[in-house]
Amino acid sequence: ITMIKDNVFSENAKIFFERFEKGENPEDILLELSKIELIPFTDGNKITYIYLNKENSKDIRLKTSFNKNNYKMKRYKKSDIFYLTFSYKNNEIDNSTYIFEINDGKNVKFKKDLYNKNVTVLDKKRTNIVRTKESLLPTIQEWRNLVPDGKISKNLKRDILVYLPPKYFVEKNKNYSVLYMQDGQNIFDSPVSNFEGWKVDTIATNLINNDEIESIIIVGIENSPKRKEEYVGFSTLYTFDPTGYEDYIKEAKELNDNYVNFVINKVKPLIDSNYRTKSDRDNTAIAGSSFGAGISLYIGFKYNNIFSKI
Repeated sequence: ITMIKDNVFSENAKIFFERFEKGENPEDILLELSKIELIPFTDGNKITYIYLNKENSKDIRLKTSFNKNNYKMKRYKKSDIFYLTFSYKNNEIDNSTYIFEINDGKNVKFKKDLYNKNVTVLDKKRTNIVRTKESLLPTIQEWRNLVPDGKISKNLKRDILVYLPPKYFVEKNKNYSVLYMQDGQNIFDSPVSNFEGWKVDTIATNLINNDEIESIIIVGIENSPKRKEEYVGFSTLYTFDPTGYEDYIKEAKELNDNYVNFVINKVKPLIDSNYRTKSDRDNTAIAGSSFGAGISLYIGFKYNNIFSKI
């Protein structure tokens, strides 16, 4: 992997710079392209990393897993766009990690790529990884800070982690069944998850690669500090006599209603509109463990027009 000279870009990065030169807002361009292209931009032999410098820092560096030294990024003309392009062979760039180092002269900060949802779950920061169009590896993507509707739930932000099966970026005409799972921060194979995770991604990948199951998308919905209330607030929470608990039971029911609405009307539409899913009932399932099993059963039976499997 070799850094190459100024003003050389991967093919899709050329499109970005051409549109910028025509006067388009660079952030708008990246947001649009990130919905249809993999970022950083790769073309089979070149990769271009792009950082939009909103901090007015003059020193932006790229820290990667393929080199111990941080690369100083190049400023594009006099704009706020910083970039670096590397050449690579045999898809060796695939699965490498990276982060941006921002030095404003007083402090050094590390920032993720806001336009790349591909992450590793092997560290708590969920560092960005590179995925190429030629990649045969499974991928986990991150959607950050989603929140249910409703005043009582407004501070209950959580991330959504989406497992994409092997060859997802290669087999572009293929659509996939979807499994929605609770406690999303614990379902993947990770040393930073509780008990190192449930290893759903590793198991699914092995089964897919051995032709024991069809390729599927798995959506991990993280829990919140109100996990019990969101997951089993439809019940009386083990209290057979609700006397004295009326306010708490009412609050728990509202939190539960908001969470159910979140899954049905926010998460599922988000997944169906951004991934190649089979969105019909026969190809949609929901699962969980413990309290997560309770809410999965509740949602699955209540919305059996959406879910065929629990």
